[in-house]
Amino acid sequence: IDGGLLPQGVMKFIRSGMKGEYRVVTTIFVNFSGYSEEDPDTELLQEFFIGVVDVVDRYGGSINKIDIYTKGSKLMITFGAPVAHEKETENAILTALEISSLKDLPMRLKIGVCTGQVYAGIIGSEREKEYTVIGDAVNTAARLMATAERNQPVISERTKKLVEDSFEFKELPPVKVKGKSQPLARYVPVVRKERDPYKHGFVGRKRELEKLVEKIKQGRYFIKIYGEPGIGKTRLLFEALKRLGPEYRVFLCRAEELKPAYYPFAHMIAKEAEIKEFEPVEVKGKKLEKYITEIDKTGELVKRIPFLGEMLFNIPYPGTIYDVVSAELRFTNLSDAIRYYIENLTEEKAVIVIENSQWLKEEDVGVINYISRILFTVSELKNGITLIVSGRPSGRVDTSIEIPEGAKRLDLKISPFTHKERELLLKELLKYKPLSEDVEGILFRRAGGNPFYLEQFVYHLIEKGFIREGKNRWEKTETFSEEGLPENVWSVIMGRIDRLEFLAKECLRVGSVIGLEFPEKMVCSIVNEKKARDSLKKTEKEGITFRRVMEEIEYIFRHTLIKDVVYGSILESRKKELHLEVARTIERLKKDEIEQYFDMLAIHYYQAGEWRKALQYNIRAGDKAGEEFRNEEAIKFYLTAT
Repeated sequence: IDGGLLPQGVMKFIRSGMKGEYRVVTTIFVNFSGYSEEDPDTELLQEFFIGVVDVVDRYGGSINKIDIYTKGSKLMITFGAPVAHEKETENAILTALEISSLKDLPMRLKIGVCTGQVYAGIIGSEREKEYTVIGDAVNTAARLMATAERNQPVISERTKKLVEDSFEFKELPPVKVKGKSQPLARYVPVVRKERDPYKHGFVGRKRELEKLVEKIKQGRYFIKIYGEPGIGKTRLLFEALKRLGPEYRVFLCRAEELKPAYYPFAHMIAKEAEIKEFEPVEVKGKKLEKYITEIDKTGELVKRIPFLGEMLFNIPYPGTIYDVVSAELRFTNLSDAIRYYIENLTEEKAVIVIENSQWLKEEDVGVINYISRILFTVSELKNGITLIVSGRPSGRVDTSIEIPEGAKRLDLKISPFTHKERELLLKELLKYKPLSEDVEGILFRRAGGNPFYLEQFVYHLIEKGFIREGKNRWEKTETFSEEGLPENVWSVIMGRIDRLEFLAKECLRVGSVIGLEFPEKMVCSIVNEKKARDSLKKTEKEGITFRRVMEEIEYIFRHTLIKDVVYGSILESRKKELHLEVARTIERLKKDEIEQYFDMLAIHYYQAGEWRKALQYNIRAGDKAGEEFRNEEAIKFYLTAT
């Protein structure tokens, strides 16, 4: 028997002499159609199979069956048999989500997933035998597949319970199916819950944390958090929000340096509506309309979908009210839509968080001032609303954020760690095993009171082998020398990145050109390497990035400083090449809806030094910004063009 033709692990099972066994297995059934029944496109089917095999292999599954029929065909994929791995069920859900998002192919997919104990082994006659799985869980996966909507994986209640800490789910109406006396509970995995991006426990900042949580719970507060990069603003917010009860709805708006005005609000809605930045515009439009229609309780939001679509996601709405009102009225309607959005989703209390306020645009501040005036004064939420603005103290624009009428104010300056807090963090990083005083002193001098700097220096010592973990303490090795340590955190971060393989570093460079968050698909397209996905996973393992999985995978730099260091390390000539590659990739992938990416293309072609294209896109981006009442940005685009 050629073991290479069998699913992973089957050959080992056969050689063991076993006939069968009972195992807990997660089974995925995929029904795929959309090809010509009379004359199937074999190249299309081959491309689809290659995509599926790639996904299944990456997550450690096994393709058990492929049945081809003229009216829709089926795949059966197993996790847990014949080979078991860690996080089988979670990996099965991720596999189902990725297969459902193979959008470049015109396939219609229906997917069902179920977990349970099954018989796994060899069945058949002496002439024909096969390794497969049999049991109620297998049948249930097939039944769930039959009830699924297109490209929307449906999972069982048992499966949902096994991974509910890792994913958020939407419950579907139960259905009556063959072989079941009771209606079958069904769930759709909506989004993978964001992993805790921190590799160590929270230490210090007890007073600031208590005060922040106290003021949020009092309500009707305007809170400003400010401090230098790496000082712990985002971590403090993360811990405070974790301590709030289910009655609080958090709205996270994150500004980015190179993103256009209104991006913080697009970021807020996109996450909930599962809108991805580089999706086709028709897909974005359908998702936005479906999501807004589902949450709108008053009809005010639905009326303003064209303003949300056009101004936040570059979705065209020709022939609607958007086309006939002035730029100023477009701004007003957008601001009202964001206000109604917050009101519709809030049952009791709301916390609006504006992160990276140093990168806000004047138009962003205009929206914040507009909605906060209403929410803090006339809205039914006025006594349960909190507005938090977090950023660096050098922000110019964010100083023009107004304190809403009737709001109490708290200014929270995040100071450097005290000596005691540094000792606590060092203990946490080193698993509460002591380190020699001389090395500890060197670390504290180099990092100062900045917790992120201290963390990076510690990881550097461990990864370089300068300190080694013993049974009861950390020992300084013979390779340690103070002179051999980098002088600053930028050198430390660069040293950690340099220890990655070339392809992983190249992926990070491309990612830093795209931004703080970058889609896996775009990076792989630019790097043009099949192994790029595995290299990106290594950057997550090393604590450089963390991964977020919705319908598509994207990576986020674990800290803004890491992105800045990676970007700053690229040679100017190479930096221009990468900006050019990103711009051309956007043009290639989005050629049918290029007008939606004028802002991005203007920036990338300018940074690439492609002046003709930069002129073209800056003028177009300026025109579009003016139509959306982004007047400051329009002026900047026009000035760049001149």
